[in-house]
This record gives sequence, C-alpha cells and structure tokens, in this order.
Amino acid sequence: MDNLIDDKIDKFEAMLFKSHPIGEFPLKHLFLPGMYLRTIKMKKNSWVTSMVHNTVHPFFIKSGKVSVFSENGGEELLGKGFMGVTTPGTRRVLFMHETTVWTTIHPLPFITGEENSLSDDDKGKVVASIEDFILQQHVNPLLGGIIKNNVLTEHKIEGGVNCLS
Repeated sequence: MDNLIDDKIDKFEAMLFKSHPIGEFPLKHLFLPGMYLRTIKMKKNSWVTSMVHNTVHPFFIKSGKVSVFSENGGEELLGKGFMGVTTPGTRRVLFMHETTVWTTIHPLPFITGEENSLSDDDKGKVVASIEDFILQQHVNPLLGGIIKNNVLTEHKIEGGVNCLS
C-alpha cells in the first residue's frame, strides 16, 4: 500500500479512536468446499477502518449505504446490491450512512465445509489461521498497536476490522 495513504489512514484512525464511542461488530462465518465467507453488520453512523488485505476476493453489500475511502478508488458511495473486488494491499475507511451488511468471499482450497460443525473454539482457531493468510497485521504507530473493534492491542488480532461508532 502507498505509505502516504497508509499514514493518512493511521492518522484518521488515531483521531477516531480517541474521540468516538466504542462499537463492536462481530463477524459471521460460513465455510463451503473451497470457500470461506465472512459477513459483518455495521450500525448506522459508525466508522470502520479495515485491516490490510493480502488476497484478491469479491465483496457484496447486502443492505445499507456506506461511504468508502480506499487508495484504489478514492471516495465512493456504495449501497445495497453493490459487488466489488478487493485487491492485495487494500485498506479502507468506511462511514455507515445506514446499517450495512457486507460479505466477503475468499477462495481457499483447504476449506472443506466441515468447519461449520466444529465447536466455537475450534472454529475460532480455523478463522485465526485463515486471517493469518488473508490479512496483514498492521500496527498503527500513532497508537502503538493494532486496533480490533476499538480495542488497542499489541497482540495478534482476529476479525479484520477496526470499528468506531
């Protein structure tokens, strides 16, 4: 990713983290043979910064309206029914004009579909290993760590989004 854009997102993220209430948006996971789907529901008037993506994969907006800023497309207003493609190095800032449901689909040949029947703990381990592959661990130097759902940590994160509402 372009360091200038990354620096701007880090500054924006630091400003938001210090001035907005905490909001958490849990992910839903679905495993199909050769595919991993993850869905997030983000509430109206919230800000979200994403992790840096490592892979090419499609995304779909099932409902809502969102302003998206990324190094690939500048600022765009996207809504229900939009289909797009995430490319490696992409990191986004989003503002939810309406509650928004966003799904990504990751082609992963090692996924069997049997992962859906695992215990929550075991499913969490699978998701963590997938995230190691699809996301980069980016430390925001202005905050001294990684933000995951508004929790600042130096530890490895899960989920891929930093949510600020």
